[in-house]
Amino acid sequence: VKNDKLRAMSNSSIEDVDDMITLQELHEGSLFHNLYMRYEKDLIYTYTGNILVSVNPYKSLPLYTIDLVREYKGAAFGELPPHIFAIANETLSCLRKTGENQCVVISGESGAGKTESTKVILHYLASATQKTGESDSNLVQDQILDASPILEAFGNAKTVRNDNSSRFGKFMEIQFSFDETIKGGEIYKLHYMFIIIIKQSPNERNYHIFYHLLAGATDSEKAKWYLTQPEDYHYLNQSDCYKVQDMDDAQCYKITKDAMKTLKFGEKIDVIMQILASVLNLGNINFVVNEEEESENAIIKSDEYLNIVAELLGIDKENLRSSLTTRTTVTRGEKFVTPLTVEQAVDSRDALAKALYGRMFSHIVKYINDTVKSDENLSFIGVLDIFGFEDFDVNSFEQFSINYANERLQYFFNHHIFKLEQEEYDREEINWKTIEFVDNQACIDMISKKPLGLIFLLDEESNFPKATDKTLLEKFHSQYSKHPFYVKPKTLSSTFGIKHYAGVVTYTIDGFLEKNKDTLRADLMELMQGSSVELVSSLFDLSEEFTDYVGTVKGNDLLSATKKMANSSSSSLNTLKGELILTLSQCNPFFIRCIKPNKEKKPKLVDRELVMSQLRYSGMLETIRIRSAGYTIRILYNDFISRYKICVNSSDVSFLKEKEAVATILKEVNASKEHYQCGKTKVFMKTELENKLESLREKKLSIFICKIQSVIRMFLTRKRYIHRKVLISKLEECKLQ
Repeated sequence: VKNDKLRAMSNSSIEDVDDMITLQELHEGSLFHNLYMRYEKDLIYTYTGNILVSVNPYKSLPLYTIDLVREYKGAAFGELPPHIFAIANETLSCLRKTGENQCVVISGESGAGKTESTKVILHYLASATQKTGESDSNLVQDQILDASPILEAFGNAKTVRNDNSSRFGKFMEIQFSFDETIKGGEIYKLHYMFIIIIKQSPNERNYHIFYHLLAGATDSEKAKWYLTQPEDYHYLNQSDCYKVQDMDDAQCYKITKDAMKTLKFGEKIDVIMQILASVLNLGNINFVVNEEEESENAIIKSDEYLNIVAELLGIDKENLRSSLTTRTTVTRGEKFVTPLTVEQAVDSRDALAKALYGRMFSHIVKYINDTVKSDENLSFIGVLDIFGFEDFDVNSFEQFSINYANERLQYFFNHHIFKLEQEEYDREEINWKTIEFVDNQACIDMISKKPLGLIFLLDEESNFPKATDKTLLEKFHSQYSKHPFYVKPKTLSSTFGIKHYAGVVTYTIDGFLEKNKDTLRADLMELMQGSSVELVSSLFDLSEEFTDYVGTVKGNDLLSATKKMANSSSSSLNTLKGELILTLSQCNPFFIRCIKPNKEKKPKLVDRELVMSQLRYSGMLETIRIRSAGYTIRILYNDFISRYKICVNSSDVSFLKEKEAVATILKEVNASKEHYQCGKTKVFMKTELENKLESLREKKLSIFICKIQSVIRMFLTRKRYIHRKVLISKLEECKLQ
């Protein structure tokens, strides 16, 4: 470490703190040191005000027991040590107090622990709101929890950096009734990494479910689905990676099937596994040049796998052969059949495999939603789990899409934590010193702003028949070579760079156009629609409800919507991100920042530079400054008076003007002036003051409840006494007679 990077450590930094806004020394070194000391003690959670920092322990810790659920349930925020349960409990508390939708935004690099954090939050919400003896409610909770292993099996895969990497994003809504009973849930599937189905890089796997199936299926299941072992399948053996440490694929197969039974998939379970088997066998169909015709036309090398796929998908073998080796088009009512080259035939095969798997996954998500979502218009707590920022040795369209999504998420964080908050302070005219932050709006505009953003240039080039990845790159360079967030290579190469909030990432342009189109030919669609397997044909049936990236389209709008979305993965991703940000902005957000301590995925190992980099690009230092100086609680005067007037002993504030009433309440409870400011229309408070007010309110309510109960008991006792007195009087009259 260079001398100019060293800082003297004061005595105040010897002990770690629960909340980093209380650090007396505030710089990058003190943040890292605090997290490091806590991590060494297995204290993986630390607060930054009401933002939670979570450092991946890479081992199991006894932090999620039912006893801890009970301990955190109903506790005031900050009353107990930092924990993800406290964030989940606070979402429930805010939902109860305001009725406003809540959301938890979980962010961090790939492998930082976002998916596990999502599962922990869902576990807490289900456990903390469970009602004894209410079987219907408990079934919905079980179904929501059991959605997680299904989504992981079909949507997660091993990558170089993460053994359980989410290859799709999801926003999960948990819907609550007024009495905090879970009534339903809904999953919004965001962008999906289709390329993994057909190709994996070294030391990576395909989606988990393929390995679960091959390890867990019975001998009879393997026989009827023509399954063997992972090494035998082209879609699985390219990376020579078949196992994941600490993952029992056979046991995961059982867990996945049990979860699907809880969600009432019934007979569909076997059909879904049959479709998976068809995808694996489809990848083994090989093509060679038809030497007899002395042309470049492709023919299928052997019918072995062709026969298997045709049987599993319930389609005609010869029709499948024709669709894979020729392209049929209809122009002005006339049909044209064009032979395909070997390369084109492989592309057709792979496109069909991606379509089968992708549509099946969409069907699974839709089926889960149809099973668990409530028909009522209910308030919800949403949890966003999106793929983490990625920077590999070779980055392509997939990383471009993932990192753009994270760029938008970082903008939402910045916008909420810095921009909106400081704008409100200015509007309300409270004393405030502006805190600077890194604004990534210019980077987002470069990628996605009409009409010349990178995404729109990509879409435009995708529509030109003679366009290539090279012509696309030339357009990128021509438009943005001088842009501050664009990096044009100094030498001739097929790459370009973007200065993301997390650092510069270099992308190779190869495959951008093909992956952006990602379409399925009409003749292959028609072939699948004619399947005798009902589920297969329904996956490709255009008359059915179409559900993909951004929502639902019905009826006559279907064709145009399908065409529009199918022609452009990037534009649908852009639309999706806009809709997602809109949804998040209509919620009260909580943030969890997941930190990856090392790239080796080992416990008790901390890579200082890696952690410092994440703290730096996430704006943690600036976040601490604004959280330390700012006010996380802001309430309209009228709402403040209504809620806390019960805390006043000496006078009735109902007849006072709003500002006078607020001042009276704050004076009565001995509120420290450091913990609040009064604006034009709102009271701005720190968490400490809100906790104090809530505690006083609870005590007052308890006293009133006791008094009410005492009056009711006295009334009932008096009523019984009078009743008995009347009976005794009547008995005495009877005796006298």
